[in-house]
Amino acid sequence: MTEFNYNHCPIAVASSLLEPRWTMAILSELWSGATRFNGIRRGLPDISPTLLSKRLREMVQNGLVSRQEDPATGEVAYSLTERSHALEPIVNALGRWAHSNIDTEPSLERLDVKQLMWSVMREVDPAVMPVSKRTTILFHFPQLPKVLEKTWLICPPNSAVELCGIDPGFDLDAIVTADLKSLTSVWLGSSSLKTEIDAGQVYLAGDQSVEVGIGKWFAGTS
Repeated sequence: MTEFNYNHCPIAVASSLLEPRWTMAILSELWSGATRFNGIRRGLPDISPTLLSKRLREMVQNGLVSRQEDPATGEVAYSLTERSHALEPIVNALGRWAHSNIDTEPSLERLDVKQLMWSVMREVDPAVMPVSKRTTILFHFPQLPKVLEKTWLICPPNSAVELCGIDPGFDLDAIVTADLKSLTSVWLGSSSLKTEIDAGQVYLAGDQSVEVGIGKWFAGTS
């Protein structure tokens, strides 16, 4: 019986590049706009600095990531290559498959409000908000300790979305009051915003157009 040579299988070859743990997660951080080591770590708090450094070196060697060092400051930035850009729709499709086919309960056992809000900040579409002025949204999680209870999401016109753990002093356009597990389940796609609102686990209040925008953000995740 002839033994099959997996080196000739395109899927096996692709897996050899993408299967090491964290590789696709690191790519997702880069697709979301991260360029610095600390920025990637902020989006992936469970990876150790040593392992992240190792994975980034491997990804540079495999042509998935480009590394640039500023000779004047020594600062290092990472960017995507043509090879990794071509992977983005494939990994996004894998994420949609995971939302539909994999139980999210294990993820919901490790709730992290900072991780949730960081994910929301990276993925939300500011285009659905009013473009003529800054939009400020307070996310309030009453069951959390006071230091984690409130997070402000700020959408400046024609600029990147910002996240603030301290009251920025801006007038609020909307308030999202939520149970952390319920809002996380919406973000992971195991529930819907309407379901959690109907169950009394999530409340929206404020400018109607902003509420509609928030609904579109979370509707896109389920």
